[in-house]
Amino acid sequence: MEFKDLLEKYKNNQASEEEKAIVEREIEKNEIINEYLADKLDFKLDLEENEMSNKEVINHKKIIKKAMNKKMNKIILISVISVLLILFSIKYIVAPIVSSFYYNPAKISQGKYFDDFYFDLRTFTELNIPGYGLNSEVVEPLGFGKYNIYINQENTFKNSTENQQMQILKNMPCGQFIKIYCLESDMFQDVLYKDETNAPSYYYQRRSGEMMIELKELNPVSYVSAYISFDNDIELKDLSYLIEEYNDELNFKWVGIRVSNKDELGTQYSTNQVGFNPSLNDGSSAGDNVNSDKYPLISLTDYLEDLDDSQIISGQEDYYEFMGKEYETHFISLLKYMNDRKEFIEAYSYTSSSISEFYKQSLYYIEENGVKTYGVLVYGEAQDILKFKENEDVKSIYVDNVKSSKYSK
Repeated sequence: MEFKDLLEKYKNNQASEEEKAIVEREIEKNEIINEYLADKLDFKLDLEENEMSNKEVINHKKIIKKAMNKKMNKIILISVISVLLILFSIKYIVAPIVSSFYYNPAKISQGKYFDDFYFDLRTFTELNIPGYGLNSEVVEPLGFGKYNIYINQENTFKNSTENQQMQILKNMPCGQFIKIYCLESDMFQDVLYKDETNAPSYYYQRRSGEMMIELKELNPVSYVSAYISFDNDIELKDLSYLIEEYNDELNFKWVGIRVSNKDELGTQYSTNQVGFNPSLNDGSSAGDNVNSDKYPLISLTDYLEDLDDSQIISGQEDYYEFMGKEYETHFISLLKYMNDRKEFIEAYSYTSSSISEFYKQSLYYIEENGVKTYGVLVYGEAQDILKFKENEDVKSIYVDNVKSSKYSK
């Protein structure tokens, strides 16, 4: 009999005692097996549930980490952008605004291509520093009114260049201050005072006598840089004659202009001597210039255009008269330009107020008294300078430098 039939008899109470015992044993066995299977299934379900739970946790962690990374990247990006904006604002907005309150040597407002410092220093050099010409300059803006400036100058006597460096900070010279501002000594003092009443005259007359002895003792072909003062101030047309007359022997490098009376002690001395360079070959030729209507002939080479338009060639105008007027116009333009560049003077000079006042008073003086010269700086052989002293109305000579020949360093 099959167990299915036996189980049916058991359910209908038709089974014998022996059959009941068989069925009940099977039922007990089955309960044990079911309990075992149930326990095993519960464990498996717990494992699966734990697995699902762990996956959800891991996925949740990944989502949170991704969200945090995204947020951190956003914060970092915002921070970087903020720093860049701050740096950009400081460099291109704040620094230029602060710098705008001070002299900006890198600004281009006087010419078309060259910065203002080029024209300012070129003019200042010609006016105040005999024997030098500006070759080039470079301005390095550092922000907030601070600039590094690199200058290349020509020493016209030594035929050499000199590199200088300076720094301007908020309209004040600072750091290494270049040695191009001051004259080394007061070369023309003997013509700036009245002979009879002022004691310094005796010293300069004695100094001139000593210089004449030195000149005569030099080799005749020694090349000399000499400051020559005249007995009396002369007009620029007469200066033009002298330059042309001694063209083959002497090189006129600087012309001192009278801008104060001899009895005004202390108003014209040392650095406050002004003049111009009548030579066309010194310093740089920029191919750029300041306003020629406002400052005519500020570059002396422009006189060539006036020469072409003049009647000198046909003999209807005196050449020396013409050149005298050109020199005068040139000097007045230099002086007017410098008088208008007070920002440069303030940034370049430790004594800006006195220098500015000096330029102003100088303009007033020449408007009242005209443009005349009291002395010149010339280069030439010792024998030719002595010849000039013998033939012209020379008051004194000061030998500034000597070379063995014109072509030596």
